[in-house]
Amino acid sequence: MYIKCDKLQNITPCQFYESRELYLDGATKILSLSAEARTLESDVLSNEIKVKYLLTIKAIYQTEDGIVDVKEDSVELSNSIRGGANVQGEVLIDTEVIGIEHHGTSKVKVRVMLEQKGVAVVREGFLAQDDDELVLKKHSLKANAITSLVSVESLITNTVSSNKKLGKILTSCANITIKNVSQATDLCEINGEVTVYINHLNAGEISGEIFTFPFNLESAQEGVSENSQIDVLVKPLSLSFTTTETDDGTDVEVELLASVSGYYIDSEEVEYPVDAYSKTKELALKKSDVVICDEACNVRTEERFSEVVPFENITNAEEIFCIGAPWVGASNVSLSPNAIVQGIVCTEMVLKLGDGECDRVIAEVPFSIALRDKVECTGALALNVKVVSLSARLRYGSAVEISGVLQISLKGQTERVVSYLESVDELGERLKNDSVISVYLVGEGESLFDCAKALRSDEDELLALNPDLTLPLKAGDKVLLYHPL
Repeated sequence: MYIKCDKLQNITPCQFYESRELYLDGATKILSLSAEARTLESDVLSNEIKVKYLLTIKAIYQTEDGIVDVKEDSVELSNSIRGGANVQGEVLIDTEVIGIEHHGTSKVKVRVMLEQKGVAVVREGFLAQDDDELVLKKHSLKANAITSLVSVESLITNTVSSNKKLGKILTSCANITIKNVSQATDLCEINGEVTVYINHLNAGEISGEIFTFPFNLESAQEGVSENSQIDVLVKPLSLSFTTTETDDGTDVEVELLASVSGYYIDSEEVEYPVDAYSKTKELALKKSDVVICDEACNVRTEERFSEVVPFENITNAEEIFCIGAPWVGASNVSLSPNAIVQGIVCTEMVLKLGDGECDRVIAEVPFSIALRDKVECTGALALNVKVVSLSARLRYGSAVEISGVLQISLKGQTERVVSYLESVDELGERLKNDSVISVYLVGEGESLFDCAKALRSDEDELLALNPDLTLPLKAGDKVLLYHPL
């Protein structure tokens, strides 16, 4: 009898740098520089995970004659995650940009810090003894069957309005936040929120807009049921706009192509043998241990943050032209004594200074949040922190007050050792007991099965012969067995 017990193994986050050169013809000043990344595919090799990903770098720059132009460069790259999960099954890897810096103007050396993290599906189980001729003592456990979702692409559309004349859209990116996932037979429904960050040029002046709107996706997934536990990853693939100027501003039709991937877990209670005996045979029992992973926590919460961040070497900022898409770096969680999530929210800003010039700054907001929900997991922690919303306002021309909402997702497991009966060997016939009455004195922690095994009877027979017994048994109880003459 094979007991299937698939489990998820968190892959240790891998952080690394990628350096690229970006050529901006005639550039005298960089107004905005951002990067984004997404996983294309991942393969499990013998001792590493090979991840192919797409890195896109976007720059808005100014030339000598004051013209604002934009350059976008995309390249497919690969990285190997070593020392992570040594698995035979599938992996789900997410690639994100968590930092960016640059040197130079027309010939720009860009250094991007990336993080790859995710989970691996580990196919595990154990082979337990199953024999109808034996009297078996069984325990139960929750057995998991984990199945990868079929990766699909979905189109999210919406029309939003701005009270500004947007003019030419220079750069854009989207952040997708999942709010709820539900399922029916062979169908997965995902509800969430899309935040779109746009940098645009109107009348020679760069500016920024942030649009937020809800979305709903339905994905056909054969095998999913109402009782399945689902975990999905929705990532933007491409973003396009159709703008229509109105008397009050601009209507923007947004088309976002997104990928949907993930896995679902089906659980069932199964019984496995832990002990056995035969009324007529002497047996040799072989027992083994196996490590079972139980999900101990699945926390998702939204928390506010706010901080005043001073500028370096800037005292005359007059206006925030635009705010770039924020990212979260150096996030981690500690469980002692309470669950505390820490990290840094980073965002790029383009400022208008008192002399009419523009300047680019990176604002960094550290956060430390104690989770309200009780966290009981002890290992295999998977933390994901996303910025749901962000706003900023100037303080005295030398600082900016940044506030927003973080979505914090924390999952973890506990491990426990399960002892099971692996095999049984018959040693020969058991000597017959010629006693008319046998008496068994119950020991500490023993059950009726233990009494039946010792007396070579069965539980139903002992209950019939001992009508005054109460279960569970207590140490010192006497159990009688009458043998026919």
